Formats: sequence, C-alpha cells, structure tokens
Amino acid sequence: MPKPDSGAQMLLSFIRLGIEHIGSGADHIAFVICLVLGIALAQSWKTLLITITAFTLGHSITLIAATLGWVGSPAWVEPAIAASIAVTAALNLFKRTVSWTESVTLKIAVAASFGLVHGLGFSGAMQEAQVAPSVLPWALAGFNMGVEIGQLAIIGAWSLIYFALNSWSGYQRWIVQYGSVLLVVLSSYWFFERLGAFA
Repeated sequence: MPKPDSGAQMLLSFIRLGIEHIGSGADHIAFVICLVLGIALAQSWKTLLITITAFTLGHSITLIAATLGWVGSPAWVEPAIAASIAVTAALNLFKRTVSWTESVTLKIAVAASFGLVHGLGFSGAMQEAQVAPSVLPWALAGFNMGVEIGQLAIIGAWSLIYFALNSWSGYQRWIVQYGSVLLVVLSSYWFFERLGAFA
C-alpha cells in the first residue's frame, strides 16, 4: 500500500485497509454472524451491544500487542479462528434446549476470548504493511476503526435480515438452527484445511 506522508493520511489509509480486511475475510464475517445469530435483536439489543463490545475489546488487545511485537502470531491462529466459528455456531444450536447457552456471561466470555484469537489474525495485515514507528499509532488506530466499521456493517446487514424474517414461524428452524449447522460444517472444513497448511 502507498506510504502516506501525514498522520491523518495514514489514519484514512488504514481505515480503508481495515474495512477491506474484514470485508474480504469470510471467516471473520462468519464469526460475527455466529455471535449475533442466536440473539433476538428486538428484545435483547443490550445483549448484542455487550457481546460485540467484548469481541471488540478482545481483538483490539491482541491486534495492538502483536503489531507492536509484544506477542507473536503463531501458526495455530488460523485453525483456531475456524474453531471459534464452529464452537460459537454450536452454542446457537443448543440455545433453545440447554438453558446455560443463553447466559449473557457466557456470550461475553466467548466473544472476548475468541476476540483475542481473531486479533492475532487481524495483526497479519498490519505486520505486512511494515509501517514506520513514527506513524504506527495512526495506522493502528485507523486499522482498528476500519475493522469496527466493517463489523458494524455486517451487524447492520444482519439486522435487516432479522427484522425482515424473525416473525416468520420457520425463522428459528431454518435460519438459526440450519444456519448454525451450515456454519459448523463450513468452519470445520476451514479448520482441517488450515491444519494441513502447516502440518
């Protein structure tokens, strides 16, 4: 990517990079959908806000730490991201039959913990950009803002789908249940594919 001269240019450039990164990352999109799929948005918007905030805090911490070189981004991160999708989707499958899967505390723990893993994945784009230390704070801020904008766009798009379909009698079965099954299958494929990539 071009090397902007000023901090403001760097900020804008990396906002764009963050949006592009989340928009082109099918696994990150799938995880955000998993987080919101099991939430009844009309009644539980506070749960949505808390859950997404926990995910944001988690991935922001490791994104910054890995970009600054405080922690590494090991090879297991990509399979772990795929596993995070499978686990979160599986929890949605049991939301109506296993009461503890509806716990807000569990949702926060899942979002924050897996956010830490996803942040390590996000950091790869920052490390590849090889930003000069003098403008790194601007780049980090911009990239994180771009990721959040992309994330909010995904949630906004999902909200439109939810409010269009949630009154349909088959919503829970066809959208939540079967959608979660599809996400478990897809993420399991990614998991084993990525395991093979560094075996």
